[in-house]
Amino acid sequence: MLTNNDIKRGISLYSFQESYFFKRLDLEDCIAAAADMGVEGIEIIPDQMIYEFPNVSDDFIDKWHGMMERYGVRPVCIDDFVESNLYKHRKVSIDEQVERFIRAVKLAKRLGCFLVREQFALGGELMTPELLEKCLPHAEKHGIIIGMEVHAPNYLGNPEIEPYMKIMEKSPYVALVVDFSIFMHTIPDVINQYYMRHGARQEVIDFALECYKNKMLGKDVIEEAHKKFKLLPIEERYFKEQFRFNRYIEPEIMKDYAPFIKHFHAKTFGVNENLVDEAIDYPRIFKVIKEMGYKGYISGENEGNRYVHDAFEYDDIEQAIRHQKLMENLLGY
Repeated sequence: MLTNNDIKRGISLYSFQESYFFKRLDLEDCIAAAADMGVEGIEIIPDQMIYEFPNVSDDFIDKWHGMMERYGVRPVCIDDFVESNLYKHRKVSIDEQVERFIRAVKLAKRLGCFLVREQFALGGELMTPELLEKCLPHAEKHGIIIGMEVHAPNYLGNPEIEPYMKIMEKSPYVALVVDFSIFMHTIPDVINQYYMRHGARQEVIDFALECYKNKMLGKDVIEEAHKKFKLLPIEERYFKEQFRFNRYIEPEIMKDYAPFIKHFHAKTFGVNENLVDEAIDYPRIFKVIKEMGYKGYISGENEGNRYVHDAFEYDDIEQAIRHQKLMENLLGY
């Protein structure tokens, strides 16, 4: 049901990827489930959930808008990737990347979304500043915002995002999408349990958690763990995944970027029965978002499934319900 609230709850249909992949839900089922949770905004990864992508027919577009109206929700964002590593023997040219972006921005317009989410090319493979400059006129032409996602291991305050910020200062059609992963203050238990099932030792996991607690992140931690435990291959993978680039930052830094933040990904790896995310401080983050005077959508995005389906079936609907209830409690609606 659509409301006039300044901050609106949304969901990325990515949260239902487990049920969608195993055909327990189709696209309309996902949208219906989201609406039942009181969600207003719908975010979608087209190449994951639109079978016709990239050649999306007018018939699908008509059905899409019919579903939006039928379930009382609104299309908000599509997630796009202009990666350059698509082929084995060559890089995608910048002109080809621009064409891919034009395809995405036109699709966003047809779907009724206001934002296309892209990712920073900190490794040189996605949206570089040069590419952003070339894509911007096409976004402006169609009235669609390019939302650059700040996702771990990236972080607000990273000097590498400054060239992008200069572009944002020149155009309202480039903005930030902040993913809550950058505020993770401990390693989610679902990740720890996954690695322990695959051979990681309890004392190694405990050491990692202590390092996170003391905000000791980065490559030095990996070296220290090697000296202390002679890491097994599975443990080395765990440390590289959790520590190689990550750094903890305080949610209050968002206030410095408030004018540029146009969307949020409320990341979770799991919400417990008490409606608490033990790895991400939701009450603190929501307090800052309110203090910023933010107006827009916060899309719930659950990634816990990837760490459990080796052992048991994952109930992504139940997790989405808990996640939305957590956000509802913090917003008061």
